[in-house]
Order: sequence, then structure tokens, then C-alpha cells
Amino acid sequence: MRWRPLEAFAPVLPVAVVAAEDPNFCGERLGFDFPAIEYEIGVWRAGGSPSGASTIDMQLSRNLFLWPEYSLLRKALEAWITPSIALLLPPRRQLEIYLNIVEFGPGTFGIEAAARHWFGVGANALTLEQAALLMTVLPAPLQRSPLTPNDTMLSRAAYVQKLVAARIPQLGCAEYFR
Repeated sequence: MRWRPLEAFAPVLPVAVVAAEDPNFCGERLGFDFPAIEYEIGVWRAGGSPSGASTIDMQLSRNLFLWPEYSLLRKALEAWITPSIALLLPPRRQLEIYLNIVEFGPGTFGIEAAARHWFGVGANALTLEQAALLMTVLPAPLQRSPLTPNDTMLSRAAYVQKLVAARIPQLGCAEYFR
């Protein structure tokens, strides 16, 4: 893995990552998306299975300091570490670190390695379609491939592309991170 500065990535990449992983990234307090957390608690209380609410800050906490397997202990530690990341690292730096360390497949860490592994191009040459497909592997990078996306992945990639193309206000800060 070679570290890449955010400027070395395709201009669409920071916006695609925020759209896919944390659409409220630009306006969160202390690294948490409180409305999403409240929603997931409601799902849990109703007997459902919560599906997320992890912010980029929370994912950095997990990827930098914790283990990948879900547990209540890991989630508690993640919640404890996250405000420090949000307070100490500017959002631009958070995205840069995230894109350099996140796993995109077995032994494929960072967006540069993922772009070369899956599409044969550098991260600076990724198209919006390729970036959106790469983001769809993140919930389960060891089980998913952007080259053989299932219907859920295709739907999610289309949604990410739509958000980026629409230039919704919530993603505005990500456009300026390059």
C-alpha cells in the first residue's frame, strides 16, 4: 500500500465516498449522525435488525484502533474514540486517512490499491461509476466484488451516482477537499 494525498485521487472520489458512506459527514457533531442513530435505535426497539449509522469518523475509529468483528464492547470503544477523531482531525484529513486504509477486498487496502486491483487504473483515473461501485463493497469487502455486483450493489451504486450528480447541499464540503 502506498499512501496517497487526497489531491492524488480523482476529483469525484471524495464526493462519492461521502455520498456512499456518510451523506451527513459535512454537518455532523463530534463524529456522530444523531438522527441516524436515533432511527437505528427505533428499529432495534421495534424488534428489527439495525443496519448502520456508522459515520466516517466511527469507521476511522474502528479501522485505526479496533478489531473488525462486531461486538457491543467494540461499538462502545468506537463511540468513545470517535469524538477525539472528530475534534483532532479536520474532515479533509479524515477522508484522506479513510481512503488510504479502508479494505476494499481480501488484502486490498486503500483506494489506490483497490482502483488498480479491480479496474487496472490509478485512483486519480477513477470514473464516478467505478468509484460508486467500489463504495458498494465496503459493507462486506471480503464477500463483494465491484466486478460482479449483485442487484443491491448496482442499486446502491446508482443511488451514489445520482447523489453526486445532483450536487446535493449535504455533500458540498466534499467538493472542496481536493
